[in-house]
Amino acid sequence: PDLNQDQARKRAEDIRSTIEMIPVSIPGEKDPISITVSIGVACYPTHAEDVNELINAADTALYDVKNAGRNQIRVYKKN
Repeated sequence: PDLNQDQARKRAEDIRSTIEMIPVSIPGEKDPISITVSIGVACYPTHAEDVNELINAADTALYDVKNAGRNQIRVYKKN
Protein backbone atom coordinates (compact mmCIF):
# COMPACT_ATOMS: atom_id res chain seq x y z
CA PRO A 1 0.00 0.00 0.00
CA ASP A 2 0.92 3.64 -0.48
CA LEU A 3 3.51 2.96 -3.21
CA ASN A 4 3.40 4.50 -6.64
CA GLN A 5 3.79 2.26 -9.69
CA ASP A 6 7.57 2.66 -9.92
CA GLN A 7 8.01 1.96 -6.21
CA ALA A 8 5.74 -1.09 -6.41
CA ARG A 9 7.70 -2.46 -9.37
CA LYS A 10 10.99 -1.91 -7.52
CA ARG A 11 9.65 -3.60 -4.37
CA ALA A 12 8.43 -6.55 -6.44
CA GLU A 13 11.83 -6.82 -8.15
CA ASP A 14 13.57 -6.75 -4.74
CA ILE A 15 11.34 -9.62 -3.60
CA ARG A 16 11.91 -11.58 -6.82
CA SER A 17 15.70 -11.22 -6.75
CA THR A 18 15.92 -12.02 -3.02
CA ILE A 19 13.95 -15.25 -3.43
CA GLU A 20 16.07 -16.25 -6.42
CA MET A 21 19.28 -15.94 -4.36
CA ILE A 22 18.12 -18.23 -1.52
CA PRO A 23 19.29 -21.83 -2.02
CA VAL A 24 16.66 -24.38 -0.98
CA SER A 25 17.80 -27.73 0.35
CA ILE A 26 15.70 -30.78 -0.49
CA PRO A 27 15.99 -33.75 1.87
CA GLY A 28 17.78 -36.59 0.09
CA GLU A 29 19.21 -34.32 -2.63
CA LYS A 30 22.89 -33.41 -2.71
CA ASP A 31 22.65 -29.95 -4.23
CA PRO A 32 20.29 -27.13 -3.27
CA ILE A 33 17.86 -25.80 -5.86
CA SER A 34 16.86 -22.25 -6.79
CA ILE A 35 13.31 -21.00 -6.56
CA THR A 36 12.07 -18.26 -8.90
CA VAL A 37 8.89 -16.20 -8.82
CA SER A 38 6.86 -14.17 -11.26
CA ILE A 39 4.98 -11.13 -9.99
CA GLY A 40 2.19 -9.11 -11.56
CA VAL A 41 1.89 -5.50 -10.40
CA ALA A 42 -1.27 -3.39 -10.57
CA CYS A 43 -1.94 -0.03 -8.91
CA TYR A 44 -5.10 1.68 -7.71
CA PRO A 45 -6.62 3.80 -9.23
CA THR A 46 -4.41 3.71 -12.35
CA HIS A 47 -5.29 0.15 -13.30
CA ALA A 48 -8.59 -0.45 -11.52
CA GLU A 49 -11.52 1.21 -9.80
CA ASP A 50 -12.18 -1.43 -7.14
CA VAL A 51 -10.47 -4.34 -5.39
CA ASN A 52 -11.80 -7.01 -7.77
CA GLU A 53 -10.56 -5.13 -10.83
CA LEU A 54 -7.22 -4.58 -9.10
CA ILE A 55 -6.78 -8.29 -8.40
CA ASN A 56 -7.78 -9.13 -11.97
CA ALA A 57 -5.28 -6.59 -13.33
CA ALA A 58 -2.45 -8.02 -11.21
CA ASP A 59 -3.45 -11.54 -12.25
CA THR A 60 -3.43 -10.55 -15.93
CA ALA A 61 0.06 -9.08 -15.53
CA LEU A 62 1.19 -12.25 -13.74
CA TYR A 63 0.01 -14.51 -16.55
CA ASP A 64 1.68 -12.22 -19.10
CA VAL A 65 4.94 -12.83 -17.23
CA LYS A 66 4.41 -16.58 -17.13
CA ASN A 67 3.73 -16.64 -20.86
CA ALA A 68 6.87 -14.55 -21.49
CA GLY A 69 9.22 -16.96 -19.73
CA ARG A 70 8.70 -16.48 -15.99
CA ASN A 71 11.01 -15.14 -13.27
CA GLN A 72 10.13 -11.53 -14.09
CA ILE A 73 8.02 -8.61 -12.96
CA ARG A 74 5.27 -7.22 -15.15
CA VAL A 75 3.20 -4.10 -14.58
CA TYR A 76 -0.37 -4.31 -15.88
CA LYS A 77 -1.01 -2.40 -19.08
CA LYS A 78 -4.57 -1.14 -19.27
CA ASN A 79 -6.04 -1.28 -22.78
